[in-house]
Amino acid sequence: VYTSGACEKAWGKDPKYVVIDEFVGFFVTVSLLPQSVLVGIVGFVVFRILDIIKPPPARQVEALPGGWGIVADDVIAGIYGQMILWLTFAPLSL
Repeated sequence: VYTSGACEKAWGKDPKYVVIDEFVGFFVTVSLLPQSVLVGIVGFVVFRILDIIKPPPARQVEALPGGWGIVADDVIAGIYGQMILWLTFAPLSL
């Protein structure tokens, strides 16, 4: 959050070349799941789709001040992503 806030002060609102927030969101997506190449690839794709469409309340939290808004939307997308992965992979026992 601190790093994202500092980058926002230096380069403007959610600079696209700063991807620490994307890393955090992806980590949330695949954490607590069995680690495999398949989970990683599917997790990345699912996270990116959710990060682009920003399901509620991800779009709303972007308005939070400083680094909070930059990181929070990706964390929410990551939580949604993890739920999707659990529903996808749990029945397969992967």
